[in-house]
Amino acid sequence: MTAFLVIVLGALVGIGLLTIALGVRGKSPTDKEQTRLKKFRAKGSREEAGKLLAERLLQLVLAVLLGLGGWSATGWLAAGLLGAMAGWVGPLMLQAPKKRRAVTDEIEAYSQWAEQVRDLVGASGSLFEAVTLSAGNAPEQLRPAVVNMTTLARTVGLPHALNWFAEEMRSPFADRLVLGMKIAWDSGARVTEAFESTARGMRNEVEMRRRNEVANSRVWTQVVSIVAVTIIAVGFMFVFNQGFFDPFGTLIGQVVLLVVGVLIFGNVVWVLKLSETGTPIRLLARERAESAGAETAAATRDT
Repeated sequence: MTAFLVIVLGALVGIGLLTIALGVRGKSPTDKEQTRLKKFRAKGSREEAGKLLAERLLQLVLAVLLGLGGWSATGWLAAGLLGAMAGWVGPLMLQAPKKRRAVTDEIEAYSQWAEQVRDLVGASGSLFEAVTLSAGNAPEQLRPAVVNMTTLARTVGLPHALNWFAEEMRSPFADRLVLGMKIAWDSGARVTEAFESTARGMRNEVEMRRRNEVANSRVWTQVVSIVAVTIIAVGFMFVFNQGFFDPFGTLIGQVVLLVVGVLIFGNVVWVLKLSETGTPIRLLARERAESAGAETAAATRDT
């Protein structure tokens, strides 16, 4: 019995020592790199999801308020449906020009950063130093992400940090720069000409988009003016001449009113789609970035 007790206690002590050893050993450098990359990616995904959720909640709240307001003011189901449509489409109308300008400003920011990295690479010859030095003077729109990337690069290396940057920005223009930097990093050569051509191409695209924006703004101003004048006119007529709307209280009148409203808002949505500026296809998808990171980690372990 005593021998059996000694064996059991010895086994428990061995298990305890093994558990302590596993806990003290910690993670390997590669595991730490992957964990930190996942944390950075999760943070960016949460911020983007929160922004999109806020926009959708705003549209939903306006749709509910205007829908209930139209229904309670007139007693017509068609008015409630049209109010809900107006609440959903209204924010899209107001945000469309801002989003188009944001895309153009984004391209210009990448172009400026590419030129900065090109000049710093030409001066220092080291891509890591060039990217690190450019963080403080990067365009304001990209500066937070570039600073985070350089911080991450000091811990996990520049290739891993570039993969994170491409996944964080989710932009075809960021993919262009990341691919150029990775080629420069792997080859060890100065590729100032590649950065020059990339920056020049982005500059040309910015000029083209700004010319298109001038034409889009004219059409968009006309659309917004027509919709605003229509809503204001209908509101004044409803307040001062309600008898004009008596025929719309019937079933046929509400059907006609709903059809007219659907045509108006359908045209607005159609103009929204036409005014959208296309973006190039991403060169680095999330799966490719993660597989590239895994391959680099495997190569690091092998060496």
